[in-house]
Parts: sequence; structure tokens; C-alpha cells
Amino acid sequence: MTGPQRRNLEKLLSGNAVDVFDAAVYFDSLGIFILSGESAADYAARVGRLLREIDSLRAGTSKYMEFCKGSESVDNSICEAAVGITEKAYGFRADWVPAFKSGWRVGLLSEGILYEIDGVLPLIFIRNPNGRNAAAVLAHEICHAARMGFGESIYDEWFPRNVEPSLFRRIFGNFFRNWKIPSIFFASAMASACLFALGLPLLGIAAAVPMAATVAVEARNRAVLAEARKKLVAAGLAPLPILFRMDDAEIFSIAKSESPKDWVSRAAEKALRWKIYKARFSV
Repeated sequence: MTGPQRRNLEKLLSGNAVDVFDAAVYFDSLGIFILSGESAADYAARVGRLLREIDSLRAGTSKYMEFCKGSESVDNSICEAAVGITEKAYGFRADWVPAFKSGWRVGLLSEGILYEIDGVLPLIFIRNPNGRNAAAVLAHEICHAARMGFGESIYDEWFPRNVEPSLFRRIFGNFFRNWKIPSIFFASAMASACLFALGLPLLGIAAAVPMAATVAVEARNRAVLAEARKKLVAAGLAPLPILFRMDDAEIFSIAKSESPKDWVSRAAEKALRWKIYKARFSV
């Protein structure tokens, strides 16, 4: 681990409230976030384990070396470009995340993939680090790595897709957070089209209901996210970095809040992570 990482880990483990806060702010800037409901002690233990696992991986002594066998590290220039993208969008530079080139680890249908090892170590593999969009692909996977431990979210693909240049992916990417959603959408669309072609319009309309439902649910989710964004702005905070760090329950809760400033103040009274957000992202 780097010198600053080591010093801040020591501060995090010290138990001194001021030192713990300063160190937590530092690690938040690296994309190593306190999870909702996680104590400072548990957070410190998790950060320590993560950094030690990365150290052993770089030293070639990790028990996970076999997992990376035959994979080349992604060039530093691509990594720097990728962490620059996430820093601009969400306020963190996760240049500590190990990234490798491996077509077979990625699979046939993806450009990149994140493996979560033992729930603590993220390993990213991308197919073509020399591709035109390699930095965006890596930034996408870094977003997934930073949100490890958050649990399943209805915005699992929204935040990673939001850093990609493709408008199509930014609009439709979140549909692919679960394979069932596009499967239902396309099956319903095809069935509806066939029934209309056969001259059965009522059945065609009925067959289109699941497709319409998937669109309606996604539209509702986007509307909630947009409302939460407005409320964070009203509370005097930069919205996107904080939305990235929030869980679904918090997003829905602040979206419904009549007084977002009070909502944020109450959250900061209860949780260290919200004190960090106010310190880092007040505008």
C-alpha cells in the first residue's frame, strides 16, 4: 500500500474520532466507501484487509494469483484515463483496483467484467485495453468495484452506464442490470408484433403489457432518481457523487422528503458516512 494509504489506515484503526473522520474522508476519495449500517471498526477492518490483499497480489504472493494467471495488467495510461472519468463524475479515484486484459475471463458478450473475490477484493478484466472506448469500459467496471457491498440495487447499471459516451447505453443500459428484464421486454415485443401481424390486435395488446410494464418501472425509477437529485441540490450538495454512494432506500426516502436540508442533517447526526458527504460535497 502507498504511504498515504498506510498512514490513513493507522488513523482509521486508532479509534480517535478526529483521525477516524479524516481517514474516512481520504478513503472515500479513493472509492472505498463506508457501507450503510457499517461501524467505523468494521469499516477499518475491511479497508485493512482490502489493502493487504492488493499488496499480496502485486507482490505475487496472493492466494488469488491463479485467478489472474495468463492475464496482462492494463496499461497505466488507460487506468489513469478511467479513474479520471470516475473522479469527474462521482468524486473518487480508485486507482488501486487491479485491472487486467483477458478475453476468456470477460466472456463472449461483454467488453469488461468485475469479479468480487471473497466479497472484499475486486478484480477487473477487460477484453481490449487498446480499444477506442477502453477507458470508458474500465471506468464502468471501476464504478461496480466501488459499489461492492452495496447489495442489489435498481440502479446497478445506471451509475456505471452514466460514465460511458454512448447515449444509447446511458438511456437503456440499466435495463440490463438483470437478464430477466430485457428477456421479458423482447419476448413481449416479439409476441405482440406476431399477434398483430396475424390479425389478432386484442391479443397483441395483451402480449405487450409485460413490455410496457418494464418501461413503466424503469421510468418510475428514473423519476425517483431525478427527484432525489433535485432534493440534494436543494440541500446544498453536489448530487451525483452522493447519489452514487446512497442505497436505494435512501434515494427513495430523500426523493419524498419535504425538507431535504433537514433530511441530510438528520442523516449526518446518525451516520459518519453522511458527515463525510457534507464535508466533501457541499456547494
